[in-house]
Amino acid sequence: MEIIDSIGQIPLWLVFAMLGFQIATQLLVNLQWFWVAKAADSGLSFWNLFYINSQGAIVDSITPGVKIGGEAARVYHICKLGGFDAKRAASLVALQKLFSLSALFLLLLAISSRLPISAFWIALIFSALFAIFFLILKKLRPQISGIRKKPAIWGLVAMLSLLIWVFYPLKFYILASHFATDIGLIDAAAIAFSAYLVAMLPIFPGGLGGFEATMAGLLVAQSFALANAAVITIFFRFATFWFVLLLSLAFVGFYKLYLRRKNA
Repeated sequence: MEIIDSIGQIPLWLVFAMLGFQIATQLLVNLQWFWVAKAADSGLSFWNLFYINSQGAIVDSITPGVKIGGEAARVYHICKLGGFDAKRAASLVALQKLFSLSALFLLLLAISSRLPISAFWIALIFSALFAIFFLILKKLRPQISGIRKKPAIWGLVAMLSLLIWVFYPLKFYILASHFATDIGLIDAAAIAFSAYLVAMLPIFPGGLGGFEATMAGLLVAQSFALANAAVITIFFRFATFWFVLLLSLAFVGFYKLYLRRKNA
Protein backbone atom coordinates (compact mmCIF):
# COMPACT_ATOMS: atom_id res chain seq x y z
CA MET A 1 0.00 0.00 0.00
CA GLU A 2 2.81 2.45 0.86
CA ILE A 3 4.51 1.73 -2.47
CA ILE A 4 1.24 2.39 -4.33
CA ASP A 5 0.89 5.69 -2.46
CA SER A 6 4.49 6.59 -3.42
CA ILE A 7 3.81 5.79 -7.08
CA GLY A 8 0.79 8.10 -6.90
CA GLN A 9 3.11 10.93 -5.83
CA ILE A 10 4.84 10.93 -9.22
CA PRO A 11 3.02 13.44 -11.45
CA LEU A 12 2.61 12.81 -15.17
CA TRP A 13 4.84 15.76 -16.08
CA LEU A 14 7.71 14.20 -14.12
CA VAL A 15 7.28 10.89 -15.96
CA PHE A 16 7.49 12.64 -19.34
CA ALA A 17 10.36 14.85 -18.15
CA MET A 18 12.42 11.84 -17.06
CA LEU A 19 11.78 9.95 -20.30
CA GLY A 20 12.49 13.11 -22.31
CA PHE A 21 15.77 13.59 -20.45
CA GLN A 22 16.71 10.00 -21.25
CA ILE A 23 15.96 10.43 -24.95
CA ALA A 24 18.10 13.59 -24.93
CA THR A 25 20.88 11.62 -23.21
CA GLN A 26 20.76 8.88 -25.85
CA LEU A 27 20.93 11.46 -28.63
CA LEU A 28 23.93 13.14 -26.96
CA VAL A 29 25.70 9.79 -26.59
CA ASN A 30 25.10 9.14 -30.27
CA LEU A 31 26.32 12.62 -31.17
CA GLN A 32 29.51 11.87 -29.25
CA TRP A 33 29.95 8.67 -31.24
CA PHE A 34 29.25 10.57 -34.47
CA TRP A 35 32.05 13.04 -33.80
CA VAL A 36 34.50 10.28 -32.88
CA ALA A 37 33.58 8.50 -36.12
CA LYS A 38 33.84 11.77 -38.06
CA ALA A 39 37.37 12.30 -36.73
CA ALA A 40 38.24 8.89 -38.15
CA ASP A 41 36.66 9.76 -41.52
CA SER A 42 34.40 6.74 -41.17
CA GLY A 43 31.55 7.90 -43.38
CA LEU A 44 29.03 6.50 -40.90
CA SER A 45 25.91 8.64 -40.59
CA PHE A 46 24.26 9.73 -37.34
CA TRP A 47 21.51 7.13 -37.80
CA ASN A 48 23.98 4.39 -38.78
CA LEU A 49 25.61 4.99 -35.41
CA PHE A 50 22.26 5.13 -33.62
CA TYR A 51 21.56 1.64 -34.99
CA ILE A 52 25.03 0.45 -33.91
CA ASN A 53 24.58 1.90 -30.42
CA SER A 54 21.10 0.38 -30.17
CA GLN A 55 22.58 -3.02 -30.94
CA GLY A 56 25.26 -2.38 -28.31
CA ALA A 57 22.65 -1.37 -25.72
CA ILE A 58 20.71 -4.59 -26.32
CA VAL A 59 23.82 -6.72 -25.84
CA ASP A 60 24.79 -4.67 -22.74
CA SER A 61 21.46 -5.53 -21.16
CA ILE A 62 22.05 -9.29 -21.38
CA THR A 63 25.76 -9.40 -20.51
CA PRO A 64 27.15 -8.85 -16.99
CA GLY A 65 29.49 -6.14 -15.84
CA VAL A 66 31.43 -3.47 -17.61
CA LYS A 67 29.68 -3.54 -21.01
CA ILE A 68 32.37 -5.56 -22.77
CA GLY A 69 29.68 -7.42 -24.71
CA GLY A 70 28.16 -4.17 -25.94
CA GLU A 71 31.54 -2.87 -27.09
CA ALA A 72 32.21 -6.09 -29.01
CA ALA A 73 28.82 -5.71 -30.70
CA ARG A 74 29.67 -2.14 -31.66
CA VAL A 75 32.98 -3.24 -33.19
CA TYR A 76 31.16 -5.90 -35.21
CA HIS A 77 28.51 -3.52 -36.56
CA ILE A 78 31.01 -0.73 -37.29
CA CYS A 79 32.90 -3.26 -39.43
CA LYS A 80 29.69 -4.37 -41.11
CA LEU A 81 28.17 -0.94 -41.82
CA GLY A 82 31.31 1.16 -42.13
CA GLY A 83 33.43 -1.27 -44.09
CA PHE A 84 36.15 -1.06 -41.41
CA ASP A 85 38.62 -3.75 -40.53
CA ALA A 86 38.45 -5.00 -36.95
CA LYS A 87 41.45 -2.96 -35.76
CA ARG A 88 40.10 0.32 -37.07
CA ALA A 89 36.66 -0.36 -35.58
CA ALA A 90 38.24 -1.30 -32.25
CA SER A 91 40.20 1.97 -32.24
CA LEU A 92 36.95 3.96 -32.51
CA VAL A 93 35.32 2.04 -29.68
CA ALA A 94 38.43 2.34 -27.47
CA LEU A 95 38.67 6.10 -28.07
CA GLN A 96 35.03 6.70 -27.21
CA LYS A 97 35.34 4.59 -24.08
CA LEU A 98 38.50 6.43 -23.02
CA PHE A 99 36.78 9.83 -23.32
CA SER A 100 33.73 8.55 -21.45
CA LEU A 101 35.75 7.02 -18.61
CA SER A 102 37.90 10.14 -18.29
CA ALA A 103 34.82 12.34 -17.84
CA LEU A 104 33.32 9.93 -15.29
CA PHE A 105 36.63 9.77 -13.40
CA LEU A 106 36.80 13.58 -13.10
CA LEU A 107 33.23 13.78 -11.80
CA LEU A 108 33.82 10.97 -9.29
CA LEU A 109 36.93 12.71 -7.97
CA ALA A 110 34.95 15.95 -7.62
CA ILE A 111 32.37 14.27 -5.35
CA SER A 112 34.66 11.65 -3.81
CA SER A 113 34.11 12.99 -0.27
CA ARG A 114 30.43 11.96 -0.50
CA LEU A 115 30.99 8.52 -2.03
CA PRO A 116 31.00 5.32 0.05
CA ILE A 117 34.27 4.38 -1.69
CA SER A 118 37.47 6.35 -1.11
CA ALA A 119 39.20 8.42 -3.78
CA PHE A 120 42.16 6.02 -3.56
CA TRP A 121 40.08 3.07 -4.75
CA ILE A 122 38.42 5.17 -7.44
CA ALA A 123 41.86 6.18 -8.73
CA LEU A 124 43.09 2.58 -8.54
CA ILE A 125 40.11 1.13 -10.43
CA PHE A 126 40.19 3.76 -13.15
CA SER A 127 43.97 3.56 -13.48
CA ALA A 128 43.54 -0.11 -14.35
CA LEU A 129 40.80 0.69 -16.86
CA PHE A 130 42.82 3.51 -18.42
CA ALA A 131 45.86 1.24 -18.68
CA ILE A 132 43.81 -1.34 -20.59
CA PHE A 133 42.49 1.18 -23.10
CA PHE A 134 45.86 2.91 -23.52
CA LEU A 135 47.41 -0.48 -24.32
CA ILE A 136 44.68 -1.12 -26.86
CA LEU A 137 45.23 2.28 -28.46
CA LYS A 138 48.98 1.77 -28.49
CA LYS A 139 48.46 -1.42 -30.47
CA LEU A 140 46.17 0.52 -32.81
CA ARG A 141 48.40 3.57 -33.29
CA PRO A 142 48.29 3.49 -37.13
CA GLN A 143 44.48 3.43 -37.00
CA ILE A 144 44.24 6.59 -34.87
CA SER A 145 47.07 8.61 -36.42
CA GLY A 146 44.62 10.75 -38.40
CA ILE A 147 42.34 11.33 -35.42
CA ARG A 148 45.20 12.76 -33.36
CA LYS A 149 45.47 15.66 -35.82
CA LYS A 150 41.95 16.95 -35.04
CA PRO A 151 42.11 18.57 -31.58
CA ALA A 152 38.91 20.59 -32.12
CA ILE A 153 36.87 17.41 -32.46
CA TRP A 154 38.67 15.95 -29.42
CA GLY A 155 37.58 18.98 -27.39
CA LEU A 156 33.99 18.65 -28.56
CA VAL A 157 33.90 14.95 -27.69
CA ALA A 158 35.38 15.68 -24.24
CA MET A 159 32.70 18.32 -23.52
CA LEU A 160 29.95 15.97 -24.68
CA SER A 161 31.34 13.24 -22.40
CA LEU A 162 31.10 15.52 -19.37
CA LEU A 163 27.61 16.71 -20.30
CA ILE A 164 26.36 13.14 -20.74
CA TRP A 165 27.63 12.10 -17.30
CA VAL A 166 26.26 15.26 -15.65
CA PHE A 167 22.82 14.39 -17.05
CA TYR A 168 22.90 11.07 -15.20
CA PRO A 169 22.80 12.40 -11.60
CA LEU A 170 20.74 15.42 -12.69
CA LYS A 171 17.87 13.14 -13.73
CA PHE A 172 18.14 11.31 -10.43
CA TYR A 173 18.18 14.59 -8.47
CA ILE A 174 15.02 15.84 -10.19
CA LEU A 175 13.25 12.59 -9.33
CA ALA A 176 14.53 12.23 -5.76
CA SER A 177 13.94 15.89 -4.85
CA HIS A 178 10.25 15.41 -5.65
CA PHE A 179 10.10 13.11 -2.61
CA ALA A 180 12.57 14.98 -0.36
CA THR A 181 13.35 18.60 -1.13
CA ASP A 182 16.32 18.65 1.27
CA ILE A 183 18.49 16.27 -0.78
CA GLY A 184 21.41 18.09 -2.38
CA LEU A 185 22.63 17.66 -5.94
CA ILE A 186 26.03 16.36 -4.74
CA ASP A 187 24.40 13.74 -2.51
CA ALA A 188 22.11 12.73 -5.37
CA ALA A 189 25.14 12.42 -7.66
CA ALA A 190 26.95 10.27 -5.09
CA ILE A 191 23.99 7.88 -4.85
CA ALA A 192 23.47 7.65 -8.63
CA PHE A 193 27.15 7.11 -9.41
CA SER A 194 27.59 4.59 -6.58
CA ALA A 195 24.74 2.50 -8.00
CA TYR A 196 26.24 2.77 -11.47
CA LEU A 197 29.67 1.64 -10.25
CA VAL A 198 28.15 -1.40 -8.56
CA ALA A 199 26.27 -2.19 -11.78
CA MET A 200 29.62 -2.27 -13.60
CA LEU A 201 30.72 -5.29 -11.55
CA PRO A 202 30.55 -8.48 -13.66
CA ILE A 203 27.93 -10.24 -11.56
CA PHE A 204 24.47 -9.95 -13.16
CA PRO A 205 23.33 -9.02 -16.70
CA GLY A 206 22.93 -5.28 -17.01
CA GLY A 207 23.96 -4.87 -13.38
CA LEU A 208 20.49 -6.02 -12.31
CA GLY A 209 20.07 -6.43 -8.59
CA GLY A 210 23.27 -4.72 -7.52
CA PHE A 211 22.19 -1.36 -8.95
CA GLU A 212 18.76 -1.46 -7.33
CA ALA A 213 20.01 -2.66 -3.93
CA THR A 214 22.73 0.01 -3.80
CA MET A 215 20.48 2.89 -4.83
CA ALA A 216 17.60 1.95 -2.54
CA GLY A 217 19.97 1.30 0.40
CA LEU A 218 21.71 4.66 0.01
CA LEU A 219 18.37 6.46 -0.26
CA VAL A 220 17.19 4.86 2.98
CA ALA A 221 20.50 5.92 4.56
CA GLN A 222 19.58 9.46 3.49
CA SER A 223 16.37 9.13 5.55
CA PHE A 224 14.03 8.37 2.64
CA ALA A 225 11.08 6.15 3.51
CA LEU A 226 11.60 2.60 2.26
CA ALA A 227 8.56 2.79 -0.03
CA ASN A 228 9.76 6.07 -1.54
CA ALA A 229 13.29 4.70 -1.98
CA ALA A 230 11.90 1.65 -3.78
CA VAL A 231 9.73 3.71 -6.13
CA ILE A 232 12.53 6.16 -6.94
CA THR A 233 14.89 3.27 -7.67
CA ILE A 234 12.42 1.35 -9.82
CA PHE A 235 11.35 4.38 -11.82
CA PHE A 236 14.90 5.67 -12.32
CA ARG A 237 16.03 2.21 -13.40
CA PHE A 238 13.12 1.98 -15.82
CA ALA A 239 13.94 5.34 -17.39
CA THR A 240 17.68 4.72 -17.70
CA PHE A 241 17.71 0.99 -18.48
CA TRP A 242 14.43 -0.65 -19.49
CA PHE A 243 13.17 2.36 -21.45
CA VAL A 244 16.53 2.52 -23.29
CA LEU A 245 16.29 -1.20 -24.04
CA LEU A 246 12.75 -0.79 -25.43
CA LEU A 247 13.84 2.19 -27.55
CA SER A 248 16.83 0.24 -28.83
CA LEU A 249 14.74 -2.79 -29.78
CA ALA A 250 12.20 -0.57 -31.52
CA PHE A 251 14.85 1.34 -33.46
CA VAL A 252 16.72 -1.82 -34.52
CA GLY A 253 13.45 -3.29 -35.80
CA PHE A 254 12.55 -0.07 -37.62
CA TYR A 255 16.03 0.28 -39.13
CA LYS A 256 16.10 -3.30 -40.40
CA LEU A 257 12.65 -2.82 -41.94
CA TYR A 258 13.84 0.42 -43.56
CA LEU A 259 16.91 -1.30 -45.05
CA ARG A 260 14.79 -4.21 -46.30
CA ARG A 261 12.39 -1.86 -48.08
CA LYS A 262 15.26 0.23 -49.42
CA ASN A 263 17.02 -2.83 -50.85
CA ALA A 264 13.76 -4.13 -52.30
